[in-house]
Amino acid sequence: MLRTAITVNQTRFYLAQGQDPAGLRTAMIDAVHGGGAFVRFTEVGNRKVEVLVSPGVSIIFEEDEVEADDRDTGDVDHPFIAPADARRGYIDFDFDFSG
Repeated sequence: MLRTAITVNQTRFYLAQGQDPAGLRTAMIDAVHGGGAFVRFTEVGNRKVEVLVSPGVSIIFEEDEVEADDRDTGDVDHPFIAPADARRGYIDFDFDFSG
């Protein structure tokens, strides 16, 4: 299958199966021409994403041929969540000051 990666500024998103890269590209161009707007799409793992696209925002589209991804079920109400969101390098700052 063809996987499309979109990098917005320095954050990379992989489009879920069934997303329309050409339509998304058009929506992003329209947002820039309109002075800025939120653009919605779904990334791998059925996670909903909204990015603010405006003049000056760097956007890169890349395509690679990959095997089907079983995290993409198309069910955005039940997204796949990686343990501790490790794929993005998020850190959980859950401070316990109780004691």
